[in-house]
Amino acid sequence: MLNTGEKLVGRYLIEEKLGEGGMGAVYRAQDWLKDRPVAVKEFRLGHLPSEEEIATTMGDKTVFHQQAILYLTREKALEQFATEARLLSNLHHPNLPEVYDFFTLGFEGYIVMSLIDGHSLADWVERYNQPIPEAIARNWLEQILDALIFCHSNEVIHRDLKPENVLLTDAGQIFLIDFGIA
Repeated sequence: MLNTGEKLVGRYLIEEKLGEGGMGAVYRAQDWLKDRPVAVKEFRLGHLPSEEEIATTMGDKTVFHQQAILYLTREKALEQFATEARLLSNLHHPNLPEVYDFFTLGFEGYIVMSLIDGHSLADWVERYNQPIPEAIARNWLEQILDALIFCHSNEVIHRDLKPENVLLTDAGQIFLIDFGIA
């Protein structure tokens, strides 16, 4: 877990926690090298068992080999994190945050991306508690679909599309966030 005032890898000064989920948290930070605000997404994977721990618990290596695929280990999670971060860092689209950097420290993975100043679609619905006007809904859906088509054409699947993972800026621009590592 990162703390306010902490400098991550000597470059990203953590300013505040923006949100937290089951696998980690997202923080507002300042990139000292580029002098820009960024979002740092932390994936906490230390609670997952290591491959060695699973092998020890399973005992018989034949059983381990057959059943290991049922477990997500720290090593596999970090490998999957790096693969997905690499894929996302190559995606450049107006409705996706830009990935600037990614790295691992111990059993935590970090993605540094553009900071989106906005609120989730879920927050918008809760705040206004009314149907979205058709013209606005069409505009938002076109942006979401354009981003999804772009992702799919680059063999990236979002896997967790929901109002909480759609950010809306004051200018009406939509951003798809939280592609996850699950």
